[in-house]
Amino acid sequence: MSFANEKIIIKQLDFRPKSKNHPFDCGNSDLNEYLLRYAWSNHNKGYAKVYIAVNPTKASRNILGYYAISAAALNIDALPESLRKGQPKQVPCVKIGRLANAIAVRGKGIGRKLLFHALYQTVEISKMVGVSGVTADAKIESIGFYEKYGFLRLEDSNSFFLPIETIKQGFEKS
Repeated sequence: MSFANEKIIIKQLDFRPKSKNHPFDCGNSDLNEYLLRYAWSNHNKGYAKVYIAVNPTKASRNILGYYAISAAALNIDALPESLRKGQPKQVPCVKIGRLANAIAVRGKGIGRKLLFHALYQTVEISKMVGVSGVTADAKIESIGFYEKYGFLRLEDSNSFFLPIETIKQGFEKS
């Protein structure tokens, strides 16, 4: 994988971001606010695990992007008919609750790398607990991003699903 000359590392959030010391702007006030007001608390309380992308050659607290994942369940009726066979009524999933990259690095593959990191984490999680796939609720401006990577749009919503087998196959081909 090539990420357009932007060297980054992705790690679990290990400090409390503050707007004064750690400016982050992805262009969406909800996603900015989550990182600055709720990510640290959610991460430490176990509601979600937050991962950040940083440039290792610069200040390690200069956040280029982030995502938050947590356990979730989808009602089987939310899945496309073709994916329902053999699934329990509550389909176990990993949820990408937030995914954002800074405007300053837009178009450099940071969002893609964050997504692939989240998908890799999901494969690892699936080795320990039951996981049928990944779900994500996309902001309107991100719908195309999820579709580009094979996520299936759930009926009448901005919610998406990617089966675990599809994720595993994608990593086998890499």
